[in-house]
Amino acid sequence: MRIKALNVFKIMLILFLTAAVYNQLYSEDKVYSWEDCVKTALLNNPDIVSSREAILQKEAAKGVTRSVLLPQISATASGNKTSSSTASGSVKVNNYSYDITAKQLLFDGFKSVYDLKSANKNIDAAMKDYSATSAAVRYDLKSAFVSHLKSREMLKIRLEIEKRRKHILDLVKMKYEGGTEHRGSYYAARADYVQSQADVKSSQRDVLLTKATLCRLMGIDENLQIDIDGKLLPAKDYKEKPDFSSLASGNASYLKSKAATESAMYSLKSSELAFSPELYGTASAGKSGETPDNMYGNWSVGFEITAPLFQGGETWYGYSKSKAAYRQALSDEKGVKNTVMKSLEESWNTLLDSIDNVDVQKSALDAAVERSKIGETQYSIGTLSFDNWTIIESSLASTKKSYQEACAAALVSEAGWIKSKGGTLENESER
Repeated sequence: MRIKALNVFKIMLILFLTAAVYNQLYSEDKVYSWEDCVKTALLNNPDIVSSREAILQKEAAKGVTRSVLLPQISATASGNKTSSSTASGSVKVNNYSYDITAKQLLFDGFKSVYDLKSANKNIDAAMKDYSATSAAVRYDLKSAFVSHLKSREMLKIRLEIEKRRKHILDLVKMKYEGGTEHRGSYYAARADYVQSQADVKSSQRDVLLTKATLCRLMGIDENLQIDIDGKLLPAKDYKEKPDFSSLASGNASYLKSKAATESAMYSLKSSELAFSPELYGTASAGKSGETPDNMYGNWSVGFEITAPLFQGGETWYGYSKSKAAYRQALSDEKGVKNTVMKSLEESWNTLLDSIDNVDVQKSALDAAVERSKIGETQYSIGTLSFDNWTIIESSLASTKKSYQEACAAALVSEAGWIKSKGGTLENESER
């Protein structure tokens, strides 16, 4: 009994130590940098995973298409017993057989070759679609990352504003109790302080919401205790105007449409050759007999030619469908390039406007900070009214928010520009 009790104690001790180590490892928040977010999204984002699976499907479809060019080999085995009645009595006959048959396509007017080329272009289109998806996910991820950083910065600003409003309230209250300020000013200062407290609570909720959004884009549990490492800094400056036409030609969405057009062209050529006869080489070998121990061998070689004479118009309508699909693909390719060009030009202009706005808001913030310092001094010595002072303080709070929002908007605009160029998560992870 003592040995059993001792073993139980050892097991309990091991479990306790294991739980302690587990809690120590996973109780602390995991810190994600932007690079960590990118790598995690590459592994877990649902859209990224779905696009990768689409490529695998197209590769498997290519294998199915290629299979018709390879030998078709099958094996059969059979056995039966028959009984028939005659005038002299019942006759029973046994029959056993097995054989292997091979069939090889020799010529079909190169239809299968064009089918294989079309399958290759379908894989190419799927890979370009993956790149386009990756670019879109990168934009969404960067936007969510910036939104989270902005919500944290806004929380800091609102905490500063709350502290500032409390300071103003205490100062006004002191003057009100001393008889040098009226009751309306005290009530207004108190209302501003209560509003600042509500703003802080709202910012705290925004931080949780933006973090949950970021987690969903990374493909991880949004309830995980994680922290984000980063600062809300202005976007870098862009000076030289890019070559939009060159960028559009390398855009993943445009390349996808181009690959789809080439695939449709090969499908059209394949459908044109559907009217051609098909030539096969055949061979078979096997044995048959009345008992498994008494069987005789047989073999044969030959060829087979098949030609579609009339299939209810199926071949003709298939050709018409492929022809229309090719014309549609050509039109879609042109439309996609126009859309990409438009997106590039618009995102470039938006980026430059947002960068300029950061400079404007920074100048406004510097002025508001300096004006706030002067305003507090003037109010303290009685040369500035409370109403004018609150206007100055409200302007400072608003300008701080505007500057952070301008920085965030510039970073999102930069992400939009990178998306228009076709920047993917893979490009980001290689930096």
